[in-house]
Amino acid sequence: MYEAIDNLNVSHLPKDISVPALILHSEGDLVVPFIKTQFMAARVREARFVTLISTNYLMINYEYA
Repeated sequence: MYEAIDNLNVSHLPKDISVPALILHSEGDLVVPFIKTQFMAARVREARFVTLISTNYLMINYEYA
């Protein structure tokens, strides 16, 4: 799975997003590197990037965002 994510290139897509976007990412995510999400969020015109305090890829129902 990690190899597939590392080889995935969607860097050309953010320029096509023309609506406000809320981008959430867990700071300790071990699946998708935090810096990759920051990179993508910086390229979406109307993005708001929010850091979640978690080490999980998906938020668990008892975690606070």
